[in-house]
Amino acid sequence: MKHPSIHQLPAREAHALGVAIPYWHLNDDLPISYHLTLPVLLREDLNRLVIFCRKRSAKFAHKEFDCRADGLDYLPRDKELVNFIRHSCLNRTGKNNHQVNGYTASYDAILYRINKAGIDVENRQCAFKLSVLRLIQASYPDLAIECEYQIFNIINT
Repeated sequence: MKHPSIHQLPAREAHALGVAIPYWHLNDDLPISYHLTLPVLLREDLNRLVIFCRKRSAKFAHKEFDCRADGLDYLPRDKELVNFIRHSCLNRTGKNNHQVNGYTASYDAILYRINKAGIDVENRQCAFKLSVLRLIQASYPDLAIECEYQIFNIINT
């Protein structure tokens, strides 16, 4: 039996063919052009990962006027947590766990592919960024206010 191609069908038509529509996809007239997954980590583990990355970044990209020289062990702010989740936790699989970021389905890689396609880049990147923030907001309710703030900034720029 041959399955119909669902590539670039509007979500409404794909759903009629039996495709499950992700909850973060808001416009049924647009195609579902990317799939997003996000692991939900304990807050303590997430804090530890952010602090580790902060220290590693300071070691390899030392800035002369960094005012945090007395220690980098302070608790991460919500902005730092959301940014870490967006850039380092999105679409993780067993095959890309060894990479910090820049893996095939990472946030930055998807933005690059949207840009490289060259079709309605600004709107597609905006829709992708909003979808990622909505996914983070749904997965980490304690970060909802920061996600709303970043969504507001994306929409109003």
